[in-house]
Amino acid sequence: MLSQNIFKDSIIPPDILFKRNVLSEFAMSTDGKFFSVLQENNIGYDLLIIDVDQHALLNRIPVGNNKLNNVVWISNKRLLYESYGLIYAIDRDGTNKKVLVDNLESGKKVKTGYNIFKAFKYNSIKDLMLESKEEILVETYDYEGYSTLKRVNIFTGEKIDVLSGAYHKMNEWMTDLKGKVKLGVREEDGVFNYFIENKVTKKWEPLFINLGEKKHSMSISAKSYLNQPFVFEGFSAEEDVIYLSTNIDSDKRRLISYSISKNQLEKIIHEDKNCDITDPHGTNARMIMNPVTKELVGIGYESVTPTQVWFDTYYQEASSKLNSLEPSFFNEVLMVSNDGKRFLVYQKSDDRPGRISVYDINKESLSVIIELNEELDKFKLTKSKVIIVNTPDNYKLQAYLNLPNNYGQDSVPMVVIPHGGPWARDYWELDRFAQYYSSRGYATLRVNFRGSSGMGKQHLLSGVSNIDKIMIDDLANATDFVLSKYKINTKKVFIYGHSYGGYATYMSIIKYPNKFAAGVAVSAPTDIKLWMKQNKKEKNIFAYEFWQTALGNNNSAEYLNRISPISYSNTILKPMMVFHGKLDQIIPVEQAENMREKLKLNPSIIFKVLEKEGHSMEDTNSIGYILDTSFDFFQTKSN
Repeated sequence: MLSQNIFKDSIIPPDILFKRNVLSEFAMSTDGKFFSVLQENNIGYDLLIIDVDQHALLNRIPVGNNKLNNVVWISNKRLLYESYGLIYAIDRDGTNKKVLVDNLESGKKVKTGYNIFKAFKYNSIKDLMLESKEEILVETYDYEGYSTLKRVNIFTGEKIDVLSGAYHKMNEWMTDLKGKVKLGVREEDGVFNYFIENKVTKKWEPLFINLGEKKHSMSISAKSYLNQPFVFEGFSAEEDVIYLSTNIDSDKRRLISYSISKNQLEKIIHEDKNCDITDPHGTNARMIMNPVTKELVGIGYESVTPTQVWFDTYYQEASSKLNSLEPSFFNEVLMVSNDGKRFLVYQKSDDRPGRISVYDINKESLSVIIELNEELDKFKLTKSKVIIVNTPDNYKLQAYLNLPNNYGQDSVPMVVIPHGGPWARDYWELDRFAQYYSSRGYATLRVNFRGSSGMGKQHLLSGVSNIDKIMIDDLANATDFVLSKYKINTKKVFIYGHSYGGYATYMSIIKYPNKFAAGVAVSAPTDIKLWMKQNKKEKNIFAYEFWQTALGNNNSAEYLNRISPISYSNTILKPMMVFHGKLDQIIPVEQAENMREKLKLNPSIIFKVLEKEGHSMEDTNSIGYILDTSFDFFQTKSN
């Protein structure tokens, strides 16, 4: 067992590491002089208003028990926010609060529960229409899911219908940067189709994109979602030009501008040789617009490390000065003030808690507004080293390795942490699971194995029909690569995973028993045949069809049994701990219970059901219990 002296003043308690974030909805006033943030407390929520220049809290405004969404400043004095379908207006000092848009259909008497359901309207701010100075555009969803657009006067409350979703059978409207409706989205039998108005017939027709000498449907379904060819990213300042990310004619998803009136590609805006510009399964590209001209001045996205690209010299120079001022952070621009003189910045790092700041471009000064999880500052966190793994079949995998602070002459144990999904990815970030183990003297390895998203089309689709093969082999090969390059105790290599990561833990222990000393599986599927059957029975159609596609459209009992860990229960020779939430609605607890029944005669497998937890294990105490128990478990095991 490792000496605890190594960890003096460095072990991070899980309640601090996984402290639940109570701050959200960061927004900056139009002149960049005021900042608002929503703070959760024991009885509800407060809206905090902060003077940026004075770095002082001006007001703490109680806003009720319902969480706010989409807090926006319509002037330097007044804000709008959404809550449970209501749209409120309020001054920054907390006065003059009023309901601007109600969530019940006006003019109707509502008595019964069913009539309340039918009368309920969910309202969302669609566009501020700042040029009008008195109107905003509101999207209203009815109980059938249809969307109606309304112009709402922020002073008089007058509402004018623009387009009826019920009449046109549209579930969402897409407006350009001037608030004009350009596209509609309709859901039919789980398929989401984009529509454009025929300017001659005035009818809404399906939108097609001409790329690569072929006409492509602009639609999203469970069967196409895994390799979705297009993601709508927004509108250009140019008339009828939209931004799309696409992997048509390229392996990596790139950002393009496309003319919907001319039906042609305008230009390729940006592409990355290593990663997708946007990830339908993860993070979208962050579009940064000039607040006055509405031109695209920059984009941010997740490459191997976070990346920000500028297309405007002014913003490029300002960003460079900010980066010189704060080189230890990645400084992600979230918003630009209307005069272009201030940035709202999210400063993030792989080994420091993040913070929200306002950067004054003219003064070249930074005001830190919010410190996120600042309790972590007293601990020495570890860096995420980007490594490229060469596999035996000459494929290159991108992975993140965290070495503990005590790494040196002696070898250290290691935990491999496969991500969930599996159609997701790991990022360069302050990964809390990696930091938990590295603060306790363990190296940690996170691998974007084949099948992970964000690494290109070939990488993603390599995982189809391969959740039990190439993905597991990639984890094993990455482990071997690290063992060959770093001082790792080969008898103390462990694997810990949640959801698909838990499945990968099972399959890695089964397939590579000599590589891993023990494993921990959290919320893991064990019987794919039963799980698919339950999805179909419970009419989880999108999940069922998506996974059908991901599994290669092979529904045979032989295949589903072959890829299920429960089929190999008698071959599990290494110690394991299994955690599952009893309230899990994604991977039912029966998946763990059935495996426990199969392994009841194996004393080296420990099962623990958390009575009040679901799939994600969001309670800090539950996460801490799982990790502390897992750590103690690993400490006693070796090959």
